[in-house]
Amino acid sequence: MNISRLETDNDFLWVNYTTKDISPEDFRKYAYILPTSMGKAIDAKKYEFILGRLCSQKDLDNIYQIDKGLLGEPVFPTGIKGSISHSKDFVISVVSEDQSIRSLGIDIER
Repeated sequence: MNISRLETDNDFLWVNYTTKDISPEDFRKYAYILPTSMGKAIDAKKYEFILGRLCSQKDLDNIYQIDKGLLGEPVFPTGIKGSISHSKDFVISVVSEDQSIRSLGIDIER
């Protein structure tokens, strides 16, 4: 997976991908991002989850780690607001350090 294929527009970061874009080596490299609750999920869902986290981390210049909540939801560092959405072959992330923003939300429907 060539994470440099991520595209940006202001505060948004997204990637279009197909499962062919992600090799078994890529999957092993980033598998640590997956919560144990996704152990039985299909590969496509695992790829979406991984790419969503990578989008957010790249959007934050890889300075911060995006943690996982109990249900696998993204937990952003203190002072960072963010949201991740994915649908089939599209993943998008938005993050902000602007303290005047109380929350962010983004959703993809296809």
